[in-house]
Amino acid sequence: MIQEKSLSFWINKEDTIASEDGIEIREMWVAMGPQHPSTHGILQLLVKLDGEVILDLKPVIGYLHRSMERIAESITYLQGIHITDRQDYISAMNMNLPICLAVDELLGIIPSRKAQALRTLAVELNRIASHLLWYGLIALDSGAVTPFLWAFELRENVLNIFEKLVGARLTLHYIRPSGVAYDIADTTLNDVKEFLVLLKRKIPDLHGILTENPIFISRMEDVGYIPPELAISYGASGPVLRAAGIRWDLRRAEPYLLYDELDFDIPVETASDNMARYLVRMKEIEESIKILEQVVKILEDPFVKSQPHIDIRIGWRINIPPGQVYIKTESPRGEYGVYVVSDGFDKPYRVKYRSAAFSNLSLLPEISRGQLIQDMIVTLGTLDIVLGEIDR
Repeated sequence: MIQEKSLSFWINKEDTIASEDGIEIREMWVAMGPQHPSTHGILQLLVKLDGEVILDLKPVIGYLHRSMERIAESITYLQGIHITDRQDYISAMNMNLPICLAVDELLGIIPSRKAQALRTLAVELNRIASHLLWYGLIALDSGAVTPFLWAFELRENVLNIFEKLVGARLTLHYIRPSGVAYDIADTTLNDVKEFLVLLKRKIPDLHGILTENPIFISRMEDVGYIPPELAISYGASGPVLRAAGIRWDLRRAEPYLLYDELDFDIPVETASDNMARYLVRMKEIEESIKILEQVVKILEDPFVKSQPHIDIRIGWRINIPPGQVYIKTESPRGEYGVYVVSDGFDKPYRVKYRSAAFSNLSLLPEISRGQLIQDMIVTLGTLDIVLGEIDR
């Protein structure tokens, strides 16, 4: 029984569930985080427990809030791309893309085929890097260390490619309005091809050490079930939605870049549990490999190689015609969008970002009730949140 006054906010009379032999039995609110490795960032979870069973759960966000949308309204469009890097910093390329697509549409610019291919190459490499990091973290959440090390070793190849492509490894600022910041060298393109060969060879090993592990299976199967109608009602997207049997991926549903001409599948599972979300992401890695192999062939075409990688009319400061636009793309975590209002100057009048991780995290209280607290750790991990994107 907790008696400290500092915790009176968590324990109150309504929490008393039984009284026997003069001893009160109470439900307990436990604060997990915000300095906790398994919350995948600066997140606090207030968990109401009866023993080890979760009765209720309240995510507390806002510890990382940096007013990115307000800052974006006080700087130029090009400067604002730096802010997007710091949202989902695990997949910065995917964060750069929507604001650049919005500027393209407001200016009426259609980037060259080369620019579109380089954008596609960048975001799909970043999707693989993001899913590899997630693979390692969900292994750690489940009590395994070796898969984490294997995944980081593979992810390092992508970061090395980014370093050669743009000179940075995490916050990249590579995608720009009308194209990309830098062209790709033939040696870097060869590095991409070599990495894809290596990754295809290593995927069976990743499955062998984790997917087929009986301990991992027991932590994942039939845990964290999300009813499809609940996922839809909460605005869930990405692997969380597709693991519930709903084949919705903006790369197919509302194509952008070169996706409408590329051959790839949309992985779907129907179990809608932790394992289903794991399998969807693992299959997405394989589909991203297929996409990248096709994009590399496009970039090797002599006609495409001769095209510009960026429209030289776009400068550091440029007045954008008045108008408004909403652009949405498929990030590794789901539907990531930006709403931009231009009043005709070089800075946006209004900017609003739509976070996939925010909607997915909102499901956690619904699916955690009745679970063991140790299962909640893994369930949270399968939602694959990044707090920089949630708090903005």
